[in-house]
Amino acid sequence: MAKAKDVLGSVIGMVAGKAGEGSGVDLVGAIVEAVKRLASDNEFIKQAVAALRAAGVRIPEEKPKAEAVAESEAAADLGRTDEEPVAPTAAEPTLSWCYGGFNGSKAKIVEDAVLESATLKGDTLSFKWAKGGCEQLGATSKTDADHTVACLFLADGAGGKFEWISTSRKMRSMKNIKEGYNGWPKTALDKGGKLYFCIAGVKDDQKTSNGKRTALVEVSRS
Repeated sequence: MAKAKDVLGSVIGMVAGKAGEGSGVDLVGAIVEAVKRLASDNEFIKQAVAALRAAGVRIPEEKPKAEAVAESEAAADLGRTDEEPVAPTAAEPTLSWCYGGFNGSKAKIVEDAVLESATLKGDTLSFKWAKGGCEQLGATSKTDADHTVACLFLADGAGGKFEWISTSRKMRSMKNIKEGYNGWPKTALDKGGKLYFCIAGVKDDQKTSNGKRTALVEVSRS
């Protein structure tokens, strides 16, 4: 009983503090607030809360923490959209632009030109765009292949340009690599292993992208 009196004293003290702030204070609301603040750690107050609810006083239910987190995550999902596909990311190796005669080491990865996938079947590499195209890297049109290059990299990061490319061209041959184009080892693709693909803008005049590229995508062999 003494414990109950102590608890009630705490409640009354909280309410008195609210009342002392000025007229117009909702004393019932203050009581409810005080009771709620003590309800979590005192059985007597839990019973008091139940009694108040039984008397018709509306006391909102406290949601379990796990439920509140789940609702928060669900609300975040509502803000997401599937209008723009998200390309799979590839862990980029440290690139060495040692083949192909093009140095793209200072090219910056852009967000408005994103590759979705790339597949090597036989001697042909095909790819898909998730967002944008070569125009975001410096090409003047979908068919312009004078300002953007297709680049391939081996598992150790060695690689570089192997072909010119445009948005309209969704396939590129491995012929140049197999013929030793600008330093490419003719046997570079013979041992299997991971391959990475990207497209870069060529920094050749002020009207082009001046050093932009897509992020790498890992090439799937089939």
